[in-house]
Amino acid sequence: MTTETITMPTRTGWGQKSIMLALTIIPFAGFLAAVVLLWNLAVNWTDLILLAVLYVLCGFGITVGFHRMLTHQAFEAVPPLKFLLLMFGSMAIQGSAITWAVDHRQHHAHSDKEGDPHSPHHGFAGGIGGQLRGLLHAHMGWMFVHPPAESRDRLGRDLVDDPMISFFDRTFLFWSVMSFLVPFGLGYALTGSWGGAFSNRPRSLPPPAREHASSTSPLARSMTRCARWWRESRGGPTRG
Repeated sequence: MTTETITMPTRTGWGQKSIMLALTIIPFAGFLAAVVLLWNLAVNWTDLILLAVLYVLCGFGITVGFHRMLTHQAFEAVPPLKFLLLMFGSMAIQGSAITWAVDHRQHHAHSDKEGDPHSPHHGFAGGIGGQLRGLLHAHMGWMFVHPPAESRDRLGRDLVDDPMISFFDRTFLFWSVMSFLVPFGLGYALTGSWGGAFSNRPRSLPPPAREHASSTSPLARSMTRCARWWRESRGGPTRG
């Protein structure tokens, strides 16, 4: 009887954990800071609602559509649902439908080995420097060196032969443009102004209303509090 030895993966060090934690938290913290500082100046509830709705729809297009439906063929969707998943997946601008699925099939066929298009481990040295180079390659560097149509005929023939999938693959540029035009159009429809189409807040407000909107932003309130504290600390009169 042959006994197979299973080697458990080694634990990651604190250096790698710190890098991954920083790369995960800092961009999101920057986004939250931008929302707070620009609230009622360039960001409001309309922006956040549009962001949340389109983020979820495009996320489903990638995870359920491109990943589960195309790459792994986990299910066969009815035509209307298939159309929507392909549309929102294309609007996520992560690549055309067939290219995305073929690259991911190639990744699963050669995970972290020769042939994996975006492995953060294969071909990179150890240590912090090697981990950072592997992370950069897996995140976006591979897109500059990997031929996008290298394995379409070999790994994606079923996708190429599907008329609807081929249509969305050919019209990927159109859906990429729609990813910008749809929020623009919704901003105009919700605010009724071209200014609202660009920033999702109406620019047709009278000056007193615009001044009130600016004065109620968190940044404006913080500056007012700081100015009040400064005058009080200098023994001057307080206003506002």
